[in-house]
Amino acid sequence: TVTVCKPETRTRKVHHTEYVQKTVPCKYTVTVCKPETRTCKVQVTEHVEEEVVEKCHVTVCKPETRTRKVHVSKMVPVEETCTVAVTTNKVEQKELEVQVCHMVEKEVECKVWKPAACCHESAPRTRHARKACCN
Repeated sequence: TVTVCKPETRTRKVHHTEYVQKTVPCKYTVTVCKPETRTCKVQVTEHVEEEVVEKCHVTVCKPETRTRKVHVSKMVPVEETCTVAVTTNKVEQKELEVQVCHMVEKEVECKVWKPAACCHESAPRTRHARKACCN
C-alpha cells in the first residue's frame, strides 16, 4: 500500500470580526453652572477697642536730694628718711642636746564642792535638777 500526498486547494466559510470606527449622533443632558449671589445673616464676633477710664491706686516715687556730713579719711603718700638696722644671717651647723618630753595619760582624783543651801525642798521640781543639785 502506498500513500501519495499531493497539494490541493479547498475553500470554507470562517467567521471574521472586524472593528470599524464611525460617528453616531447621540443625546445627553448637561448641567451648566452659573454663578449667582445670595445673602444671609451670620453671627460674627468683632474686636472693638475702646478707652475706659478706671480709678486705681498708684505709688509714685520721686527722687529727692538729701545731704549729710561724712567723715572721710584720705591717705597721702609721704616720703621720709629713716635709719634701719640690718642684720645679716650666717648659716652654722651645731649639735645640741635636747630634752624630749612624752605625754602620758594619768588618772587624777578630783573633789567637787557643792553649796550647802541645796536640799530637796528648795531644789527645782524636776528629778534631773534635784539630782544635779543634791548629789
